[in-house]
Amino acid sequence: MFRKHGVIINTERSLIFNEAKSKIDLMANYNTRKVEAQWQGKWAKDELYKPDLANRETKFYNLYMFPYPSAEGLHAGHAFSSTGSDVYGRFMRMTGKNVFQPMGFDSFGIHPENYALKTGEQPQTMLSRTIDHYIAQFKSLGHGYDWTRSVTTSDADYYRWTQWLFVEMFKSGLAYRKKMEVNFCPSCKTVLADEQVMTPSQAGKEPKNSDGSAV
Repeated sequence: MFRKHGVIINTERSLIFNEAKSKIDLMANYNTRKVEAQWQGKWAKDELYKPDLANRETKFYNLYMFPYPSAEGLHAGHAFSSTGSDVYGRFMRMTGKNVFQPMGFDSFGIHPENYALKTGEQPQTMLSRTIDHYIAQFKSLGHGYDWTRSVTTSDADYYRWTQWLFVEMFKSGLAYRKKMEVNFCPSCKTVLADEQVMTPSQAGKEPKNSDGSAV
């Protein structure tokens, strides 16, 4: 701090201000999209997130819940939860683990069906578009998924194995037919699991009884 022509000048504050202004100017000229696309392209070219599955000594499987491609793009909840999972996968990779972090889309259920009814499209046509949007947005987030091993549950090559599994369960008596009361959702027009209707919060925006329980 010094006095100049009767005015006290705080040099420390002046330096801090100039430094902050320089950083602001730098950020104003920083092309986020260009830089991110450059590095994301390099990661893809180097197959940075494609693990050697034959190396079983340090293997680590990190799976984020497959999202429903039942909208035109990801919402904030997807970005929030998938980022946490990705951070954990990166941490394990930094500790020397051979991290397998795949991504897929739960497209063979009531959510995509309802969205297709809403848009008036054939489900496969709608899914082709929404899945492409989801993939592009996940890539723009910079998450370390192995896209060479992604799955889509509405593909015949995938669901034939779930069908086979249920047939085997039926043959062994683990799956069976029985008349019983079920939780039916009138808006979704489908049966809900007990876990989905145990509390009002889990029932979400579905119709509720006077006591707050799901209809």
